[in-house]
Formats: sequence, C-alpha cells, structure tokens
Amino acid sequence: MSVIATYDESYLMVPFDDPYKVHQFLAKEFDGVDLGNSRFLHRFDRISEQMLVSVRTPPGLMPDSLSHQSKLVEIELEKGAEYAFRLRTPAYTRSHGVVNNKLGLEAIEWLKDRSKARGFEVISSVADNTAECFRIRGRKTYINDTEFEGHLRIVDPEILAGVLLQGFGRSKGLGYGLLELNVE
Repeated sequence: MSVIATYDESYLMVPFDDPYKVHQFLAKEFDGVDLGNSRFLHRFDRISEQMLVSVRTPPGLMPDSLSHQSKLVEIELEKGAEYAFRLRTPAYTRSHGVVNNKLGLEAIEWLKDRSKARGFEVISSVADNTAECFRIRGRKTYINDTEFEGHLRIVDPEILAGVLLQGFGRSKGLGYGLLELNVE
C-alpha cells in the first residue's frame, strides 16, 4: 500500500535568531489564512546572523507573502521504503511535573520509542543536543532540543503522511517537529 503525501513548502531567510520571534513573524504572515484542522510547520537553521526557515502547509494554503517562494511537494510513501530523515524536537519525558531531558543515546531511544506510533521505525540515527534560551512575554525560557539525523523505514504510510503535515511531538510553534525526508 502506498500513500501520496502532498504539501507546499517554502524557504525564506529571516533576521531573527530567537525561535519565539520567528514564531511571531510567521503567525503574523498566517493571520487570516484558514488552515482548517491543519497547522503550519516550520524549522530553522542558523546561518550567520540569519535563520533559514522552512515552512510547510497543506496544498494551496501558503500565505501570498510566502507563496512566491513555495513549491508543491508530493512524496509517494510506501510501506517498507527507507529514507534519510532530519527532525528537530525537544526530547524529554515528564513525570509529576518534573522534566527529564534525554541526551545522546537516551534521546535516540526516546525517538525509537515514539516512531512506530507515527508510522515509521528508526533504522539508524545520531542526536545532537543543544540548549535554547529565549524570552516569551518577558520571561526566560529554556528548551533542550535535539537534532536527529538518520534513516527510517516506513511502517504505516497513512500515519506518516499525517505526521508530515501535523508534525512530530510538542513545541511546534517554536520551530520543532517538522520531519524532513530526503527523497532524492
């Protein structure tokens, strides 16, 4: 069984290095765009003083201000197919209000534990952990994030297609959760 995952993707440079400012900028760009039950996803890469932002929406819902840079992406997802992937997300568990950040091999196990419910299994991965500090409404906020890179195998194409549009994990508003597949 195969499923076609379809979405619009746009890349832009923004003069911010603060995840919350990027979120505010994109929220303003999407103001008035009816995404229905969907959301926009984004991730960023630091390049000198700016950030490269990848923005993903369901087809036809990219705001006009970003659409000139967008392209339609169609990926055929087939059970058993393998892809290189990249994912940036906070890797942690929470118990009774206490956050337990996962680092290194623990982070990779954390991802493996959650991947099958999201339509894939991790074949191999490396994890690079960093701590982000920024202000939200005047308060310092810290997030330990993990950049995963590796290879995955599709176990449920339909579920994975949903993850490509809805994202993986929490903190999607701060640029986490956009699962990128290398289909070339």
